[in-house]
Amino acid sequence: MAMQLDTSQQIEVLDPFSDLVTKFRALPDVVPRSTFMDVAGYPHYENVCSNILAFYLNPTEAHGLGNLVLRSLLRTLGQPDVSLGQTIVERERMTFSGGRLDLLIDTEVVTIGIEHKVYAEVYNDLDDYAKTVDGYAASISANKKTLKVVLSLTPAYETRQHQGWQNVTHTVLWKEVRSLLGDYAGNAELKWLTYLLEFMQSMSNLAGDNVELKAVEQFFVDHSDTIDQLIATRQAFLAKLSARRPELLTLLSPLVNEKIDKGPYLYATDRIVLDLSKCLSVSKQDDAPEIAFDLFVGTKGWDLQMFGRGAAGGAYWSRLIGRPPLASRLVGAKELDRGLRRSIQQWPPNADLVEVATAVASWVDAVHCAAAYNPATLG
Repeated sequence: MAMQLDTSQQIEVLDPFSDLVTKFRALPDVVPRSTFMDVAGYPHYENVCSNILAFYLNPTEAHGLGNLVLRSLLRTLGQPDVSLGQTIVERERMTFSGGRLDLLIDTEVVTIGIEHKVYAEVYNDLDDYAKTVDGYAASISANKKTLKVVLSLTPAYETRQHQGWQNVTHTVLWKEVRSLLGDYAGNAELKWLTYLLEFMQSMSNLAGDNVELKAVEQFFVDHSDTIDQLIATRQAFLAKLSARRPELLTLLSPLVNEKIDKGPYLYATDRIVLDLSKCLSVSKQDDAPEIAFDLFVGTKGWDLQMFGRGAAGGAYWSRLIGRPPLASRLVGAKELDRGLRRSIQQWPPNADLVEVATAVASWVDAVHCAAAYNPATLG
């Protein structure tokens, strides 16, 4: 009753898949470099990032980079290089309607309002924020220029719905910073330059800006037809394996029906389930702890897993597996789900189903033997 795998397919059908796998394995591993913010667990905290931005956007702060970041921002907004004069950077500026604008930057020639978004959507009242920026500028000079910016990790298309607002992504901003960095690095404090580079890398990691990642993306573009064919072929293979479950169920049922409470039964498209609780000699109660088996089938074959359902079942199972004959049979079994279940036996995809059914029944018997062993200390 072993399934015969089809080896008669023509080589020209398999060759594209083999070639595809070879090319995919040759791609560079995409593992973004960790930064101090990643280690600290704060790379996506909007307030933390806004505080860092405020520091580097202020030309007079201790970083020694002058107007590098502010100049870069203005260039992304299409503004010419001009002397900005005295600059004030304010965090959490209160708006007319009681909101809080993340950053307000005032120079002698322009007032800039920045709403900063990392993962959150632009749900803020941008019209209210715009009036706040314009009002602040007008209180200093009637004709003072204003700019309103949503600085975001990814494009914030909703910004287009609000007149006067522009969207700049971190990717675009840091690209501009890098292009100007050579003019400023010599005067910078080394530690603050290092922290800026780390911050830029953290934002790039969050945005998925990795040069090597582009190679992976291009791979999927270049080979989309073959990949689609490969996925369809894999799905057909999985369906073929899933179709073997009813036959296995027919073989397994007479071997275990009197030893389990529920099942065996088909579940989802990839497994057969067996439940044991009241049938175990340790308890006959309706709330008896439940031991279960999941027999999965996939491209790697059949995988029998055992676990305890719920808190009571899990606690009982953890004691049960230390008793004979389970203790010896489980030596080397792979722990899954933080040790809450074990992968206890595997078979190839084309395994003889009689052999699989017999083995599963033997595991059910082993559970019964373990439950009967010294029940006073287990119950």
